[in-house]
Amino acid sequence: YDPSAILPDDIDTESQRIAFITKACEIIVSKTRLRLNPKKLYQSDGHAVKELLKFASFLDQSLKTAVSSSAAQAAEAQSDFQISNKLHDLKAARQAASTLLESGATLHDLLGKEKENSEARER
Repeated sequence: YDPSAILPDDIDTESQRIAFITKACEIIVSKTRLRLNPKKLYQSDGHAVKELLKFASFLDQSLKTAVSSSAAQAAEAQSDFQISNKLHDLKAARQAASTLLESGATLHDLLGKEKENSEARER
């Protein structure tokens, strides 16, 4: 949960295990304001599971919140991308219309001169 947190890793004796669990509970309280009972955790029974379930549900809820906020950001970025694509398509359509008008004008001029060109070809 917190990579900068320092927990004692030597848990050979009972007092070291108590210090480990107490320190872990202190870190959880300081970071999440979620109070865990170290005595129940040290018992390693169903009560410990209930205590750890509090922390697990907190982590699950924070993960769901992070996922939903990132999904909202992704949807917003997607809509920005769609607007950008639509603007690009609009520019491309304008360019195509301009090219079409130029081609149509050129074709009109050439068809207007077709009668003269046809007479010149027949000679």
